Amino acid sequence: MIRLDRFLTGLLASQQDAEQRSVLRRYTIWHLVRRLRQRNNGSPLTPQGFMSARQRAHAAVAFLKGLRDHGLTLETCQQADLDQRLIGESTTYRQTAGHLIRWAHANKLTAVHVPAIRWNGPTELLRAGPRSGDARQAQRARPPGS
Repeated sequence: MIRLDRFLTGLLASQQDAEQRSVLRRYTIWHLVRRLRQRNNGSPLTPQGFMSARQRAHAAVAFLKGLRDHGLTLETCQQADLDQRLIGESTTYRQTAGHLIRWAHANKLTAVHVPAIRWNGPTELLRAGPRSGDARQAQRARPPGS
């Protein structure tokens, strides 16, 4: 978490636009970091959690910069502007930017909306396969102290 705090502090300090920095602070500190702390429940931050938060922060910066470059803010952005920003060839962090947009919509910072991406991963608990049984058997067969 210390590494993430340092990263976010540097990222926020590098933002020239005060309004953009304020939105980023709310999103990164009060949303991303808070969610990670709740999920980890006192456990150390995993490398995957750090990378995910970092990627989402970079996506938020890139998206807000793209809006600013076109004379827009989250508040003035219309759905057509958003659609154009997300389908452009030069758009980076296309899917990850959706997290910021959904957060901003939920917090009434914008009227635009991006639907959530449907999870296509496993829907049931993964069952222990034959390899986990082999590992348990090998562990029981090991002499004490080795």
